[in-house]
Amino acid sequence: MTVDSVDLKVPQVTFQSSTLKFRIILSYWIVILLGLPLWWFTTSIDRLALPVDRVLSISATSELQFPLEVVVDAESAAEGTVKRIQSAIEHDKHKSEAPWLGMNVQVHEKAGSIHNTGQNAIYTIKLHPQLDALDGSALCELLAPYKRPHKGRSSQERLVARYSSKFRLAFSLLNEDASAGDSVVGWDIESAIDQYLSPVLSQLTILHNFTIESQVQFHAPLAFDPPEAVSPSGEPEFTLSEEELKIFINSADWTLASSVTEDPVLHFILFVPSAARRPLVVRSNTGSQKQSFIVPQWGSVVILDPSLFRSRQTRLHLTDNDLAGIFKTFRAQLLTLLGVSSVPPSVSVKSHQVSEWQLDALLRKRTLENIHDSKEALSSIVTLVSQIGNMPVGQDVKGDIQDALDAIDQVYSDASESPRIALQRSANANVLSSRAFFNPGMLALLYFPAEHKYAVYIPLFGPVTLPLVVALIKQLKRWWQQRSSMRQKVE
Repeated sequence: MTVDSVDLKVPQVTFQSSTLKFRIILSYWIVILLGLPLWWFTTSIDRLALPVDRVLSISATSELQFPLEVVVDAESAAEGTVKRIQSAIEHDKHKSEAPWLGMNVQVHEKAGSIHNTGQNAIYTIKLHPQLDALDGSALCELLAPYKRPHKGRSSQERLVARYSSKFRLAFSLLNEDASAGDSVVGWDIESAIDQYLSPVLSQLTILHNFTIESQVQFHAPLAFDPPEAVSPSGEPEFTLSEEELKIFINSADWTLASSVTEDPVLHFILFVPSAARRPLVVRSNTGSQKQSFIVPQWGSVVILDPSLFRSRQTRLHLTDNDLAGIFKTFRAQLLTLLGVSSVPPSVSVKSHQVSEWQLDALLRKRTLENIHDSKEALSSIVTLVSQIGNMPVGQDVKGDIQDALDAIDQVYSDASESPRIALQRSANANVLSSRAFFNPGMLALLYFPAEHKYAVYIPLFGPVTLPLVVALIKQLKRWWQQRSSMRQKVE
């Protein structure tokens, strides 16, 4: 059987026409172009103009000056007292200008030359016959006790906490291991605070508001084992070196924060070593012994030796009399942490109070520190914004900067009227400038620069846009070739 050959025609497969392909590709690009404004709007940053000229002008402003007038009672003071005071001040300024920064000192011979026009506007010092023996160097130390008001810090000033209008004072009685016996189960802290700290705290309320809290812990182990040594008297003891004091605070096991607060906390710890580690003393590099030490800008620690109360019961409860020496130490350390200056040995001051000399000097020092820190923060903001072109500057940042500048202007005008108001203004300026500098919207860009954006966008949009670009180029080439061939046919 023969089969006639049959011509089989395979239908030609036809794809979309060139025009249809071009329209499809063009529609993708239209969608992309229409989405660009939305992408730009959603990813653009709010960058408001800052008062740069005003910031630079305030940064270049001369040092804040407090008028300080020394009034000498000409009728009762000895002859030549004014000249002696003036020469002492000029001599002290010649040695170092730093302690006298921010002070415009004028010495007058009689009280009638003083024109006090404001409330607490001018510091006046009257020298009476019994004070005429006050030497010039002691007077200079009372007027300008701080060697560096805000430019650098000495070893003593490194202990001082940064200024804050509010402080929380946390008193903690920590037993290293109460189960070993001879523990301290309680203390009359309210009575001790009222007797030894309240007078000082009431005086310092012109600078700070204090909140007090206390706690007792029965297990507060050390993070290391103090070595055993022999005391100069031949008795065994456990010693802490100055290097070990840096790791004495065991934050991991000691629950020191008893409340949640944003206010800075100054800790005052009465540490009771376990019965197996007594006595525990601190030995300095010079070999001297002490029972207390200050942790810079954090607080202080007093180490208790319960053997002093050996005649009492095993579980001790410290009375206010027992706490007298301890809280006198806490008081002295508190004044150091807050930056209260010491007085010359030739000047007698009540031990449980802060003199007006010290308060006045501290007012000036804290105001100068706040103004200096505010200017630095504002200058840093302006520098960062100018260096980083796409750093966001929102209305909250701009508002804080403007309010800080207004507060600084008010400080300069209030310094001659009321130093206390000037301190409040300077603290407000410092808070506003710091809040602007640490604004979350500005800090985020410091850790997410433009290079990171490219690293995110390229893997996301590269695989999508590259085929569209290649297809568009092919279609344009094909369209150009068709157009060229049509021209040739016409010719």
